[in-house]
Amino acid sequence: MTHTTRPTTTPVANLAGADLDGATLIGADLAGVTLTGATLIGADLTGANLRGANLRGADLTHATLNDANLTHADLTGATLTETDLIGATLADALLASIDADGVNLDGANLDGANLTGANLIDARLRSATLRHAVIRHADLHLADLRGADLRGAGLTGVDLTSANLAGAHLDGARLRHITLAGADLTDATLTRIDGHRINLRGADLSRADLSRAHLVDLDTRGARHLDLATLTDAIITDLITQITVSH
Repeated sequence: MTHTTRPTTTPVANLAGADLDGATLIGADLAGVTLTGATLIGADLTGANLRGANLRGADLTHATLNDANLTHADLTGATLTETDLIGATLADALLASIDADGVNLDGANLDGANLTGANLIDARLRSATLRHAVIRHADLHLADLRGADLRGAGLTGVDLTSANLAGAHLDGARLRHITLAGADLTDATLTRIDGHRINLRGADLSRADLSRAHLVDLDTRGARHLDLATLTDAIITDLITQITVSH
C-alpha cells in the first residue's frame, strides 16, 4: 500500500489585541502573523520578519523595527509615532491612515507602498525609496526627504509644506494638487513630472531640474532661485509667478 504524506503547514499565530508593550522580539519570525489592534509600545523588533503580517490598528509608538521586513504587511490605521524603521523594508505595504508623526524611515524601502491618508508630519525619510508609491491626501509637512527616491510615484492632495526635498528624485512622478510651499527642492530632480495645481510659494528651487516637465496651474509666487532651476523643454501653462532672483 502506498501512503501519501501530506505537506504540513505551520499555523499562523493570531495575536490580535495582544499586549506586547516593551517586548524584545529581535529577529523574530512573525511572517503572516495577525497583530490587529495589538499594542507594541516600545517593543524591539529589530530585524524581525513581519512579511505579510496584519498590523491593522496596532500601536507601535516608540517601537524599534530597524531593518525589519514588512513587505506586503498591512498597517492600515496603525500608530507609528516616533517609531524607528531605519532601513526597514515596507515594499508594497498598506500604510493607509497611519499616524506616524515623527517616524524615522531613513533608508527604508517603501517601493509600491500605499500611504493614502497617512500622517507623516515631521517624518524622517532621508534616502528612503518610494518608487511608484501611492501617496494620496497625506500630510508630510516638515518631513525630511533629503535624497529620497520618489521616481514614478503618484502624489495627490499631499501637503509637503516646508518639507526638505533637497537632492530628492521625483523623475516621472505624477503630482496633483500638491502643496510645496516653503519646501527645499535644492538639487532635486523632477524631470518629466506630470504636475497639475502645484503650490511652490516660497519654495527654494536652487539647481532643481525640471527638464521636460509638464506643469499646469503652477504657483511660484515668492519662490526662491527659480532662475537657477533647469527648465529645458518644460511645458508650463497657467503660471502664477513672482520670482525672487538670487544674488
